[in-house]
Amino acid sequence: MSKKEKAKARLARQLEEAKRIHFQTLAPIKKKFWRDTQKNLTEEDHRNLRIKIKAKVDKSLDSQVVPRPIMSFDDPDLPASMKKYLAFLTNKYPDITRPTPVQSQCWPSILSGEDILSIAQTGSGKTLGYLLPCIPNIIAQLNIRKEGRLKKLEEQKKNPSILKKSNQGPVVLIIVPTRELAKQVESSCKPLKSKFNIHSIAIYGGVDAQEQKEILGQEHNEIIIATPGRLVDLIQRSKEVVGLLGGVSMLIFDEADRMLQLGFGDQLQKISEQIRPDRQTLMFSATFPHAMQEASTKWLKAPLKIRVKSSSANQESTAIVSKNVKQVAKVIQEKDRTEYLSKFITSIMDRELCLRNRSLILIFVNTIRSVKPLLTAMEKVASAYTKRKYKVGAIHGDMKQNERDDVISDFKSGKISILVATDILGRGIHIGGLRFVINYDFPTSLEQYIHRVGRTGRQGNKGHALTFFTQIVQNLPMAKGLIRILEECGQQVSTELRAIADSHQGTLDNIEFEKLAQLLKGEEDPFGSDEEDIMEQDDDSEFDSNDEDEYSNDEQEDDD
Repeated sequence: MSKKEKAKARLARQLEEAKRIHFQTLAPIKKKFWRDTQKNLTEEDHRNLRIKIKAKVDKSLDSQVVPRPIMSFDDPDLPASMKKYLAFLTNKYPDITRPTPVQSQCWPSILSGEDILSIAQTGSGKTLGYLLPCIPNIIAQLNIRKEGRLKKLEEQKKNPSILKKSNQGPVVLIIVPTRELAKQVESSCKPLKSKFNIHSIAIYGGVDAQEQKEILGQEHNEIIIATPGRLVDLIQRSKEVVGLLGGVSMLIFDEADRMLQLGFGDQLQKISEQIRPDRQTLMFSATFPHAMQEASTKWLKAPLKIRVKSSSANQESTAIVSKNVKQVAKVIQEKDRTEYLSKFITSIMDRELCLRNRSLILIFVNTIRSVKPLLTAMEKVASAYTKRKYKVGAIHGDMKQNERDDVISDFKSGKISILVATDILGRGIHIGGLRFVINYDFPTSLEQYIHRVGRTGRQGNKGHALTFFTQIVQNLPMAKGLIRILEECGQQVSTELRAIADSHQGTLDNIEFEKLAQLLKGEEDPFGSDEEDIMEQDDDSEFDSNDEDEYSNDEQEDDD
């Protein structure tokens, strides 16, 4: 080992020792807020409640107790602070009357102080699933810190040489894959400020790093929402940031599978190392690939593993994609896609002519260079439709942050009806009233297909997903996997797609098949198989541009 390497290793050991000492000086944390007063319910009763909401929970340790699911906002064992927020929520949104399945099981599990690994489809209400239990946690930690400060003041009176620390940093740290999701979660946190004086800040790229570092160091930022790249950048720039993160009592990874897929594993490890080891850690994911299994063993301690197979508001059954979404995979030639898409969108326009609200249509392409040609083609369709005005927009990673924000805002409000997008909108962004998702380019992975399609059919609303499957080399190995997804969701499969899959037997290697099996059935996941199949199937027929469908009678609703 060279002198330089020895010095580097020595410095690393010194930093680890300094971190260990710092953790020892931190105030203790409180993690348990669940008190189950319904002692008359048996384990069998609990299990029946979980079957009702189509949830499964697996323990890491035999000694662990799995709390019963919460079936009502009026549950007597919910902390008063959560009930206060729920009262505000139901008053503002009268249609919200009960917890979603993921909330039903996650709330008591998180309140019990356990680490959580939650696998649930998009649109399942997971943001409030982890955000609401943060409220009693933050209030408790702030009270503990206040007591510690008062004690320190008393000590200072006796010994003025004792240094006073003014800020102990955030209580909750939420890590998300994209700046759009960071802004969205921050928006969900805003009511906490007026109700509980709980402040939040989002940290992401595209904004001045020095400014974010200064904001991070301010007194009242109890919740930090951050993208991994920017947060690690701040950690490397400043020892002050490292010190602030040390006091985090709850670490949350939202869309953990997506972050690992994007290659953020090392950054997530770096972030995890900065936070006290006795913290509570929550991981939320839509899929459970092998990388997620490995990550969960590193960052979670004896977690409760919660799997929700049905997360829609009306309790309909679901597999990977909600059955509220009608999926069609159209085998088509590359050159024919634009013409077919133009006719399809025109047919939607015709059928909505007498409706007050227009359906929102999200069209995915794989590359930035594909955006402009398709945008131009869709603008021609919109301008040629003289019966009603339609505005077309586009969003991709090369756009400035403020431009992207404006486009998303216009799309959500309905000013833009047709949006051409790269996978920057592939997941994590909730668009209320999004009725149609179109995969103009077949996604580069089956996982990404699931997340694109998951943009629609959320919270009990109906959705439609049209996917163009062209016979280019990179698509062919995914034909069989696509069929499995469609069949799992009770969708029809065309003879053309089956023929392609049959003619390419063996091109999808065993490793990919194993990953897909985990994705679809959890064959290697720690949840195991239950003797009762709590998924139901239905027989939805294929739709095309001429279907007489019920969608035209529905009004667009805001997605909360």
